[in-house]
Amino acid sequence: MQHFINHAAIERAAAEIFSSTRARYYLYALIALATAFSAGLPLGAVWFGLALMVDELHKWASAHAGALVGDQSKALHFTLDLAQSASLAVAPGILWFEQTEIGAPLAAAMLAMLCAHTAFSARRGRLYALAICAPYAALGLIFLFGSVSFATFATTLAIGACVAYVLAAALHHAHR
Repeated sequence: MQHFINHAAIERAAAEIFSSTRARYYLYALIALATAFSAGLPLGAVWFGLALMVDELHKWASAHAGALVGDQSKALHFTLDLAQSASLAVAPGILWFEQTEIGAPLAAAMLAMLCAHTAFSARRGRLYALAICAPYAALGLIFLFGSVSFATFATTLAIGACVAYVLAAALHHAHR
């Protein structure tokens, strides 16, 4: 069976999906499809449009940030990155509040995926990556305090601990 597997093609596909300049579009498409399948095609399409709009604004503002110096440039990049992560955090929020059977677990998995993606793509250090994850943490706290019963609260707390572990492990791996 190993003679039929083209390892070079698999490596090229993985490099394209995870580390090319278009990698974020693959991530957006995955999130949009998951949102569309769980919450409906209109919500998935609206979220996808929002994410692409924020991404284009991020690219445009980053390209025109040359006139800023020092702290102004750092503040602009931080604001843009935070806005981008906030737009990505909308999708798990949609899934959580849709109250479908698969919505809550998919929202938790999506939060873990977004945290890991932020950690692996962070280029300005661990503390910066943690600050960019603030919308994900805020959404996790909304999930936690929106729990109705003690069992739901405990389960949501355990999910939050797992997401925090994924983020810490990804940050450690990316920056060691």
